[in-house]
Amino acid sequence: MAINEFLDTELQNFQRMRSMPHFRELFGLLDTLYVEGLDLIPAASPPYFGRLFLICHKSMLGAVSLLLRLHPDDAGAVTRRSIEAALMAAAVKHDPANLTEWQSFEQRTKRWDARQEGQRPKALRPSITYPETDAVRQLWSQLGMLSDAYVHFTPEFMLNLDWRNAEAGDGDVSVHLNYFTKDRSQIEREFVTLAGVHSATLDIFDACFERPFQANQRWRSLRELLDMRGAQLAVTLPRRSTLGDGEKADAVKRPKGE
Repeated sequence: MAINEFLDTELQNFQRMRSMPHFRELFGLLDTLYVEGLDLIPAASPPYFGRLFLICHKSMLGAVSLLLRLHPDDAGAVTRRSIEAALMAAAVKHDPANLTEWQSFEQRTKRWDARQEGQRPKALRPSITYPETDAVRQLWSQLGMLSDAYVHFTPEFMLNLDWRNAEAGDGDVSVHLNYFTKDRSQIEREFVTLAGVHSATLDIFDACFERPFQANQRWRSLRELLDMRGAQLAVTLPRRSTLGDGEKADAVKRPKGE
């Protein structure tokens, strides 16, 4: 698939998929919770929490954009990084010393120096402690699943891609890879999962800022509405359906048996 065809197909998918109820019902509301949450953050709050909050909002917007373009694997990588940011906020709230441990400036500088010298840097494993809350446990669970399914090059990642083999004549087999998922139910599931991730993320930041979100009646009502909509959409997810127009694949020929 040439780049112009790829980009044109992306644009078509983006415009078409914005009508999905899983997008319309969840993400305008979730975005409102982030935007109105910004205005509820106390002025005296540590700036570091505010920065992490903005990173998570930006990540939510980026993941939504990728899902609308039918790239759940790329959206998963963005969401994993967002989860790490939210977990770091929870860790710093739990124990401010976790921030210094995570930054580890001296060790990180040594790693970059080693790379410059063509050496393999020593592994860096900061000793960070996290609070035991439902939101933190939920994000840890999602972090592991995203890592195996979408972020790292794993057998699970390969199996999640849309492969197809076809006879190409003269004993050859053509290998096709669909560059855009054609499984509508996969996109619907990812939208519901993404909303759950950012619901938990908002709960973590509410705790970091000493609960100003839940103290606001309008914000609390919108948060409850998000939970209700997410639960309703989750139980109606279809097992599998086809998108059709986004079914674009690229192929390479290889000898049979290779």
